[in-house]
Amino acid sequence: MFKFVPPAQIEIDVCDVITGYCQWSRSYDDTVTDVVDGVILSKFLSLLAPRQSSTGYRVLDYGCGTGRNIAWLKSNGLNVSAVGVDLSKEMLAVANKKGLYDHLVNQEFPVLEERFDLALCILASCHMKSLQELYAFISSHLKPVSYTHLRAHETEADLVCRLR
Repeated sequence: MFKFVPPAQIEIDVCDVITGYCQWSRSYDDTVTDVVDGVILSKFLSLLAPRQSSTGYRVLDYGCGTGRNIAWLKSNGLNVSAVGVDLSKEMLAVANKKGLYDHLVNQEFPVLEERFDLALCILASCHMKSLQELYAFISSHLKPVSYTHLRAHETEADLVCRLR
């Protein structure tokens, strides 16, 4: 039987978000299930797939981590080329080994010269100090007709929108 332990009696090592993700990078792909990816991305895929051009989608993957979301989209038939942005060098190293991205950037709000058809920000916005800055950054890097998929946390609703 389960025994309840009051939180004050549990010892927890606390660290900042970047340190936590750096440590998690070694086991991230083994601990975050494909079911989560499928639930998060399947509706988005159904919106994008019928509209896909022969050149595919150019993607800004903000908070790309190990590249799981781009890998999922590609494995489910979406033609994408991507730039990944993440603050964890260790997560980016894992993503780099997979060869999924044209470019990976270890900076919060990098200067990027291009505009994208699609932006992903999945489970990253909940770690941001300023959502206004994040949304301004993402919107400044999107083409006039583009798609955005923002997801703050597993328990919150997705925001999927087409921008005109």
